[in-house]
Amino acid sequence: AIHELGTHGMVKILDDGFSLQATSMGRCMATYYIQFDTMKMFVDVEPSWSVSQLLDLLCRASELAQVTLVSARTVA
Repeated sequence: AIHELGTHGMVKILDDGFSLQATSMGRCMATYYIQFDTMKMFVDVEPSWSVSQLLDLLCRASELAQVTLVSARTVA
């Protein structure tokens, strides 16, 4: 598990092979309670991505699975 965190840039394994240092992405993941699978998706974001691609990524985030959007409201 720790090796996978290092592979995806969430932590840096120090030269002694045992100590860990969180990267900025790892700190963001911990601070905002973002799941590892979601962070792995964020790592793949390219600067050239369109708004549509970014919204698709956000919609696939498991953290947003419980969010319900209302498409239209009628005002009485």
